[in-house]
Amino acid sequence: MPSYSQLLIIGGSGFLGWNLAKMAAKRYDVSFTYCQRPLAIPGTQDAYHLDIQDPDQIRDVLEKAQPEVIIHTAALTNPDDCEKRRPMAHAVNVAGTRSLAECAEEIGAKLVYISTDLVFDGKQGNYSEHALTNPVNYYGETKLAGEKAVQEVMSTYLIARVALMYGEGNGSHGCFTDWLRNGLENGQEVTLFAHQYRTPLFVK
Repeated sequence: MPSYSQLLIIGGSGFLGWNLAKMAAKRYDVSFTYCQRPLAIPGTQDAYHLDIQDPDQIRDVLEKAQPEVIIHTAALTNPDDCEKRRPMAHAVNVAGTRSLAECAEEIGAKLVYISTDLVFDGKQGNYSEHALTNPVNYYGETKLAGEKAVQEVMSTYLIARVALMYGEGNGSHGCFTDWLRNGLENGQEVTLFAHQYRTPLFVK
């Protein structure tokens, strides 16, 4: 089985990317990208500014980092935002993913694409990777389109459809439990769901 050492995490300033970079840096040479908020992650090598909507920036970062494996965690993930800002959601989640995949393929890197369980409609539950997809919101649609872009472009890839995640945030990007706790502590009304079963995944 091949052993990889050079990892590049796209979206290292986000909730998942930040946690992943911190943990992976204990075993690998890790670099990461950020878009709006520069930050330092202990144990990592380099931090690169990257707007995933810019193919030239993607190519420049990959040429500098020369990763063996790229883990793509960057996305517009809030379903409500995706509905309101559909052009942006498509530019980031679909076009940006395709550009990243094309550049990764050019340099011979492997790609891990972080997708979502929201590519399913939830009517059945306990899905396998062979189950038919049927997203019910635009966020799910864009992530599924991102999956297809990766499959069309990459020769070696992994797609991980992760569920609702929780754990420690970095101050700028948290998770739904941070939002829930902060709202309750500040006496705010928080709107959740009813008649819904989820399988939360601890980020670590």
